[in-house]
Amino acid sequence: MKPSRPALLCLVTLLLCACSESRTPCNEGAARCEGDVLVACGTDQESPELFEKESDCSEVGMHCVVPSSQDPYARPLCALSADPLPACDGRYNACEGTLFVSCSWGFPTSRQDCASDGRVCVDTSSDFSNCALSSTPDPRCDGSHAACEGDTVVVCEKGYAIQQKDCPGCHLKSSGAFDSSEHNCE
Repeated sequence: MKPSRPALLCLVTLLLCACSESRTPCNEGAARCEGDVLVACGTDQESPELFEKESDCSEVGMHCVVPSSQDPYARPLCALSADPLPACDGRYNACEGTLFVSCSWGFPTSRQDCASDGRVCVDTSSDFSNCALSSTPDPRCDGSHAACEGDTVVVCEKGYAIQQKDCPGCHLKSSGAFDSSEHNCE
């Protein structure tokens, strides 16, 4: 006996549904932790529709955490520690010895060892930490984002030299803001 057209259509539909990735609809901004798996609402290149996306934090040595922050924008995230880091409280970054730590809602999200390339971590105020060439402010950085010293450009942040590199014929443009196009090395 030959299957009817509606029966074949039903069978094909069932097979397609069984083989395709399940997409659970969600509300924008929604996120939660399921163990160390971050489940967040988002989109992808295939469709503008919102659906739940999973990221296994443990695959990159992290933990899924839920911040206890009263900030309405705080969302679950992947962090290096399952516990908040006191140095990260209310900050975007901090120093932990020679380590520069990026923070999100009190949790460490990345660490960079400043000492690995001969720099130090400077933690000067509630809004600034970074890897710098010295633990003291650099006079070449007084109020500027970059400075030329002979054939060397010095990149500055909050009065500290954070990088310097060879720049033959170094001269800065007049805007005062630094980005890769703000100095000319001939």
